[in-house]
Amino acid sequence: MKKPIPPKEWLGSDREKSDWAHQYLQRTHSPELSFIPPHQLNEAILEELEKIWENGSGADAFARIKRAWNAYSYRKNKNKRTFSFVLPVKEAMCLKRTSKDLGRSQSTHLAALICEDRTHIEKLRNEYQQRLEGARKTRNSLVEDRKTQELGRLRKENARHAEIIKQYEELIRKLVEKELVLQELRKRELQDPLQLDIEVRDNLNSQAMRLAARHLEDAQIDASRASVQSAS
Repeated sequence: MKKPIPPKEWLGSDREKSDWAHQYLQRTHSPELSFIPPHQLNEAILEELEKIWENGSGADAFARIKRAWNAYSYRKNKNKRTFSFVLPVKEAMCLKRTSKDLGRSQSTHLAALICEDRTHIEKLRNEYQQRLEGARKTRNSLVEDRKTQELGRLRKENARHAEIIKQYEELIRKLVEKELVLQELRKRELQDPLQLDIEVRDNLNSQAMRLAARHLEDAQIDASRASVQSAS
């Protein structure tokens, strides 16, 4: 037959059980418990339980108290589950001491630790998400800055190339115009370009511009072909 658990062992350091026993004993056995100072209350509750235990029918009376507590716990803990797991001795003793120091049951203390850990994990998760979002924004900002810098560089490069092409085109135009003027002078048996009519000079200038533009176009086509052949 299983040995009954005495009041001191049953009550332990469970603050919730002690509060419940105080209310229960005050209603059923000892109304005077309501006048006990708070710092003496646990000792007074234990003394009252010991009196009931030591009475002639104390075992049965104490058994009714335990059943009442179990019924109360069941009603209160309907949304809770019972777990059975093994803890290392060191951690189990630490849980017991800490729970006793805080004046609450081991299960209550363990639940509080789980909730605190869950809150901590959620906090870490939020911090990680914020850092990740910050890193994304920083990366996007750097990418945009690089794009802007590269675009600015390309624009400057294009402007420089356009200026070089313009100068090259003007040089070609002058060379072509010079050659056309020489041909026209030989054809007319003249020595000085100023001897040519303005209309003739304007016509030669227009021809030179067209020929220079065609020369540049042919040069660009040849460069493109050479680039394609080099890539293949």
